[in-house]
Amino acid sequence: MPVNDKILYTDYNTLRNAVDQMLGQGSATFGYGQLVQSSAVSGATGTGPVLGGGTGANRIRTDEYTKLRSDIINVFRHIYGSDPTPADPIIGQLIRYVVAVSAVTSEYDVSEYNIAEYNSSSIAGSSDPYTQFSVIITDIQNNRFTCATSQSVVESKGSASRSTAWGGGLATIGSRLRISWPSADQARYFFNSGGEIRVTSSRVGGSATSQNTAWTNLLNGAATRTFSAQLPNSAFGLTNATNWYNLTNVYQTWYSSTDSSPYGANQYRIQARSLDGTVANNVSGTSAGLDLLVLFQDNYIDPDTSYPPGAAVNVPPDDSVDGVLTITVTCKRASGVLVPEPGTGSFTILTPTVAITGYNLGVSGNID
Repeated sequence: MPVNDKILYTDYNTLRNAVDQMLGQGSATFGYGQLVQSSAVSGATGTGPVLGGGTGANRIRTDEYTKLRSDIINVFRHIYGSDPTPADPIIGQLIRYVVAVSAVTSEYDVSEYNIAEYNSSSIAGSSDPYTQFSVIITDIQNNRFTCATSQSVVESKGSASRSTAWGGGLATIGSRLRISWPSADQARYFFNSGGEIRVTSSRVGGSATSQNTAWTNLLNGAATRTFSAQLPNSAFGLTNATNWYNLTNVYQTWYSSTDSSPYGANQYRIQARSLDGTVANNVSGTSAGLDLLVLFQDNYIDPDTSYPPGAAVNVPPDDSVDGVLTITVTCKRASGVLVPEPGTGSFTILTPTVAITGYNLGVSGNID
């Protein structure tokens, strides 16, 4: 496209459709499920240098660019917690398409524009709306799973505690966290918009034994573990259940930590699968939730220090774990207000329903 040619309506649609894919329903790893104000436009010829705005029209209206500008701001604000400053087209100004001075890898490389090539009717340099919109859209596409702290809320989703002693060698207890939404799309919107499921386990009180201290330190060291669309691993695929889009219908470990000697046989694990194990491959986000399995495996056996050997074997309380063991679940959920204000509405993401069951699992860790 030559310098100062009019922008094709198809170019406008390219920008608009990219934003719609992120802010609107989208599919798979794209889509927040929010209100999209801009609309695709059609041109008079379909291929000529027509600005669009409807059948037979010859220009894109200012209000169409204004709505696109608002959609871009709403995604950008969600990600960064502040607003970008894309150009605000003025009636009568032509929104120009420009080329670089020298060969570049992309016509949108702002740093290499020859501003002198603009005429007086253009919005010069990096203020050009088409240029700005393109650069900003590329950025928000690359960072679409991010949610600014100011654009989110953290909610308590419940806890479960056990005060009965356990352990003593080859003992595994745990809990199932069933995390669900009304539909797969609502679950996908939650994770695509930066939503997180956070799990914290702790042990307090009980006997003053080294075994108890070891479990307290192990769980404190694990701290809060976060599961999201990109945590704990940003890669997508079926190699491991290390994020939302890697879930299968089989429990897979996404966090594991073992204690230090002499309690190195003690292990804390968190596993994940699709909700109720009904989706074998969640790469497209078709599960309406997930199951997390939180496991505490105590394989420590107290050594026989009696004389003669065998006089006292594995004598409690050193083999057992007592006190109060607790699992706490919270979630980070996207929130915020959409522009223009007032009247456009809020950035709305459904919070999940969390059911916590279990704590008396078999050695295999299988609660089904």
